Amino acid sequence: MYFFFLIRNVCVGFPQELTPAERMSNDEKVKFYELIKSSKPLYERLHELIPIFLCITQNKAATERLIILKHMFHDQVEFLKLNKYIMTLEQLYRLKQQFIGYFAYVRNVVEKRQRQEKELSDQFSLLNI
Repeated sequence: MYFFFLIRNVCVGFPQELTPAERMSNDEKVKFYELIKSSKPLYERLHELIPIFLCITQNKAATERLIILKHMFHDQVEFLKLNKYIMTLEQLYRLKQQFIGYFAYVRNVVEKRQRQEKELSDQFSLLNI
């Protein structure tokens, strides 16, 4: 737990200290919880995405970044139990957008490969008429 503090120097824009809950308005807290709730399905599928992403890209640095983002989200969820915020609403939004970007990238690569395989299969079947 608290992986965030081990890697906070890797990610620009995250606070050095916890942001007390008193600094957030009630409206911001509601939006924060809603954003956490809407991000959880993505977070829960990251264990499936990470190996596929690494296999497709062979990019260890980008995969490590995805793992760091996963742990940062997990830590924020754990800190919420203590009514603490280790990121702002904007930073949480950007984190979710990065999750979405990773999923979209993998989906696009897989769909492209499937189309290419289908085209090859169609071409092969035309040759065997």
